Amino acid sequence: PLDPSYGFSDSSTNFVNDKWVPEPQDPPILSKTVVQEDSVADIVHIRFDVDTSLVRTWADTLSVDPLFILKSQQPLSEIVMFYSGDSESNGPLLRVTYQVTYPDTAVVDTGIVTDTAHVDINVEADVSIIEPPLITEDNFDSTVVYVGTAVGLKTLAYANIESLDIPEEAVILRADLILQNAVEQSSLISDPSFGVKISALTNSGTGWIDQVWPTFLEADTLTTGTRFSRASLDVSKGTLKLPAGSVIQPIVSGSTKNVGFKLEPFSSKSVFDYAAFVPDSSSDLSPRLEVLYESP
Repeated sequence: PLDPSYGFSDSSTNFVNDKWVPEPQDPPILSKTVVQEDSVADIVHIRFDVDTSLVRTWADTLSVDPLFILKSQQPLSEIVMFYSGDSESNGPLLRVTYQVTYPDTAVVDTGIVTDTAHVDINVEADVSIIEPPLITEDNFDSTVVYVGTAVGLKTLAYANIESLDIPEEAVILRADLILQNAVEQSSLISDPSFGVKISALTNSGTGWIDQVWPTFLEADTLTTGTRFSRASLDVSKGTLKLPAGSVIQPIVSGSTKNVGFKLEPFSSKSVFDYAAFVPDSSSDLSPRLEVLYESP
């Protein structure tokens, strides 16, 4: 259980709502249980036993609703999912079972009848907190570029499209940004066919090229346009081919300034997966932009 005064809010995003979690010490453990898989049942119920005296204390003295944090006892290689309070029938609840006694002259000796009843208290608010892997010099390789979900990893790329001398009236028939996957530096345990999307940075992104990278930002202020495309990693070839025709067409026609592209994930079976790619280099693995266009 947590002190409700920590200021929990389920309306904030997962990137800012963990400030109320007490650190560095964990709160006292209220109850433990083991999640058992069941190949037959559609729904597996997880039950935590709560000390009855604590429940009575809540009922007698607590002026605000109690707050709980649910976490695994050890690191997990997969995600265990529970129905949230938004579920109409399977949401979490606190079930209190109690006994009720009342007089009954028909009962021999005691003249008292004891019945067992229960009351269900639905959870009013809940939220998942994502704790991304800690990125340090030991597990972060500055010789590659990363794209990941929970860890907030994104890649910025710039291609000197103007040097191609493509006429403004040209129609882009096809364009592909091809990246080579750095397998050893990637963590794609749950989904090797990691999905990435590409979009063009808007004018607000001007100046990022002169910044020292890699760097850690409190917030992503580099906005993108509405046009984007996406593709999944080709595991057999170890490459990612991102169709970029719709993204670079406005750049070629002159309606959008070329300040670079943003690469970020669009699908993954695990929020902890991330992919690494070989950046600009003199080798054959260097990223390249292939453009096929038609000029009137």
